[in-house]
Amino acid sequence: METKTKEQLISEKETLENEVERLEKIIDASSQTTFKIIIDDLKQQMIENIENERWSAVKTNLNEVNNVNGTREFINKQTDLLDKKREELDDLTAKIDNYQPSLFEDQKEIDPEEESKAEYTGIVIFDNEIRVGDVFCRSEITYLAVIRSEDMQGKYALISNSFDGEKLLQYPANKDLLIDADYIGNIYDADNIAALNAYHKIEENIG
Repeated sequence: METKTKEQLISEKETLENEVERLEKIIDASSQTTFKIIIDDLKQQMIENIENERWSAVKTNLNEVNNVNGTREFINKQTDLLDKKREELDDLTAKIDNYQPSLFEDQKEIDPEEESKAEYTGIVIFDNEIRVGDVFCRSEITYLAVIRSEDMQGKYALISNSFDGEKLLQYPANKDLLIDADYIGNIYDADNIAALNAYHKIEENIG
C-alpha cells in the first residue's frame, strides 16, 4: 500500500470537508417535517378529489406523492452518506494529527524558496562541497546519505543501511567514509531516481 504524505492527507481532508459541507447544505434545505406537511396536504387533496370523482386530479396527486417520497428517500441516502463522510473526516484528521514523517520527508523540509536546492554543509570532499541529500555508494549494497543531524542541532551526519543510527560528520573518521565512496546523486535533484532509490533502501534499514 502506498504511503501518503502529509500534504496528500491534507488535500484529501480539504476535499472531504467540501463534500461534508455540500451534503449538510442539501440536508439542511429540507426537513422531515416539511415532507410530512406536503404528504398530508396531498392526501387531503386526494380525498377531496376522490369524493368529487376528479380522477385525473387523483392521478396527479399520486404522482406528486411518489415524487415527494422519492425526494425523501434521496435525502435519507444523503444523510447516511454524510455520516460516512464525517467518520472518514474524523479518521483523516486523526491521521494528520498523529502523522509521523518519513526520514526522507523530514530531511526535505527546507525553506520553500530553496526547495529545489539542497543545503550545502560546508564539508569538502575532493574539492566538492557535499550537500544535505547527497547519496553515496561504497559497494553494490552499501549506501550512505548526508542529512542534517537529528542528534545535534546545526550539525550534519551520515546514515546508512550498513550501520545503525547516524555518524556525525564533525568527526574525521566518519567523513572519511565518503572518500572511497561513489557519488550517486542528490535526493533533491529532479528525477534522480537512483539517488531516491538508494535513500529509500537506507530508510528501510532504519525503519
